[in-house]
Amino acid sequence: PSSADVVKDGFRRATFELPRDGRVAMTSFGRHSYAYGYATLECEGPVEAHSLLTVGDGDEADGMAPIPPAQFARELRLPVAPGLDRMAIFLTNAGEADAVCTASLTPTGREETAAAASIEVGAESTALRFLADLFELPDDFAGGTAALSCDREIAAVALPTTAAAAFAALPPVAQGFQDDTKDAEDEGN
Repeated sequence: PSSADVVKDGFRRATFELPRDGRVAMTSFGRHSYAYGYATLECEGPVEAHSLLTVGDGDEADGMAPIPPAQFARELRLPVAPGLDRMAIFLTNAGEADAVCTASLTPTGREETAAAASIEVGAESTALRFLADLFELPDDFAGGTAALSCDREIAAVALPTTAAAAFAALPPVAQGFQDDTKDAEDEGN
């Protein structure tokens, strides 16, 4: 479902004109508990886009979180709250080839990595991983930092839940940006 201003071309494409200071909303209802996908927004001019993730049953929203824009990078860091079993990471790969990432977790106050795991993200897709499925930590885990090192650029957003239906979205601190201009200069030298 979407506003009357949006013209759909099947299930995969939609077009609309956005007047100055105007707004258009497009809504997607999941068919199962982990419904997610990959979307590309192509615009002729600058726009401000927001993605809002909601959790609920039927027409009522039990919880919601705005998804902040995420930058694409090969190395990213995310804060991890003590409730590791209630935290998930959305990983988006906009490339035409699969991406492989190594995820590591470092507890607060320590320099050594406590755990590591491998994550695959298909081409032009989004993957969801719960941190409790990636890492096994002791009960006294007081939080820390998750680091992602990938063989190509991806975007990541963490979704920590604080209660049954209350959650928030955290953007990563992106590191190691891929500079295509510098790579081209290096190849020419």
